[in-house]
Amino acid sequence: MTKNTRTAPIVYSKLVLVALIVLNFFTPNTLAESQANFQGLGIVELYMGSRALSVSGDGQTVTGGLLVSFEYYNTTSQWVPVWWKWNEDISRYSGNITLSPVSHSTLPNRAFRFSEVKYPLAFEYVRHEIVGASYDGSVIIGYGGIPQYSDIYVPWDPMNINPNTSVRIEAYRHDLNQGYAGLNLGFLDSENTVCFSKPAAINADGSVVVGVGWSEDTYEPFRWTEQTGMVGLGHLFSIGDSQRSEATGVSGDGQIVVGSSMWIEDVGYIGQEAFIWTEESGMTGLGILAGGGMSQATAISDDGTVVVGMADDLSGFQAFRWTDSEGMIGLGDLSGGLTYSKAADASADGSRIVGYGCVPTGIHAFVWDAENGMRDLNDLLVDEFGVDLTGWTLQNATGISDDGTVIVGYGVNPDGQTEGWVVALPEPATCIMLAAGASLLLFCRKRIVKKPLL
Repeated sequence: MTKNTRTAPIVYSKLVLVALIVLNFFTPNTLAESQANFQGLGIVELYMGSRALSVSGDGQTVTGGLLVSFEYYNTTSQWVPVWWKWNEDISRYSGNITLSPVSHSTLPNRAFRFSEVKYPLAFEYVRHEIVGASYDGSVIIGYGGIPQYSDIYVPWDPMNINPNTSVRIEAYRHDLNQGYAGLNLGFLDSENTVCFSKPAAINADGSVVVGVGWSEDTYEPFRWTEQTGMVGLGHLFSIGDSQRSEATGVSGDGQIVVGSSMWIEDVGYIGQEAFIWTEESGMTGLGILAGGGMSQATAISDDGTVVVGMADDLSGFQAFRWTDSEGMIGLGDLSGGLTYSKAADASADGSRIVGYGCVPTGIHAFVWDAENGMRDLNDLLVDEFGVDLTGWTLQNATGISDDGTVIVGYGVNPDGQTEGWVVALPEPATCIMLAAGASLLLFCRKRIVKKPLL
């Protein structure tokens, strides 16, 4: 009988062809997308530093601030709000990330956004901050001292207000699709000597804003829509001598709000618990970690299924991830330092989480996912992607895009200054497909060597 010596090579040749097709699917541009990119956001002349505080859901707009020298205010140094906008024709993965240039002529006490035509827009507020943007970056939120009351004391830390002083700080919302139309959001209590409202988060289409306001001599979380105006959400606890609560995150559809509520005893004891709020169920506590006494929510995923924040246990303070099915789970900390980590934001489905953790030399930015756990972003970029971070320390990751590929934050640059940065990571699916194609090709080569033609 004659052997069929052609079957195995034909089969393996087909496998090789399949592997090559898989790899060929990734064009040079797509292969470039499998690499991570890092970009410092720069520091404008006459300013002392910069930091990125959040990123829009589509990863195209970064909000943050510039550090102004004390000599502009004859007081302590302060952060001035700023926006960085991706150039529309630049892929965030193609080479260096290019951002619209910063104007050096912007007034130091006014916030500004860099538009596609590259000019700054000044907003008429005194000592204020931009805190977030809608999914496409077209609607922004912030707060500031109202111009006609600019002579009234405006505290540097608005969450530590002295109720005996006159304060007028108001949340605002700007819809950039409507000619940069601005809208002050009002107050929970406009009759008090303290008139205060501060937004914390905005939903995907920009129609819902949540934050904290001053009501009945304490802080109360609010939810704002154009239809309802600013509505207080109450408090989680009715115990203690006083309560203090704030909203810090909102789901993409605007229906779920998260935050933290605390009770305070006159003797000095303070208790705090993260909460989740819906119109149907009201405010519900998310609990604490075993052995701990407090929890604090910072954000919720766009789909409303994952809440992140910080809680304590017997080992210290650590970032947490909460879901309805699993409850609150501690994410641990980076190795070597004190146990102190905090989650700041999550991707749309909650699969990637960013924040900061402790190392022996201080704090470092982290990225977390279920497969790899908590990883130092500095180490990840250098060791896995070969990014050159010489002289840089990425200290705090403050925001992440919905798809989990764009991360923003701030750290120390090679000159020792605080500088904002943005990181673009590859799509997880891209990495998997590249690995699968390469593995298949390697397998085929090995099999062909073992089955030579006879």
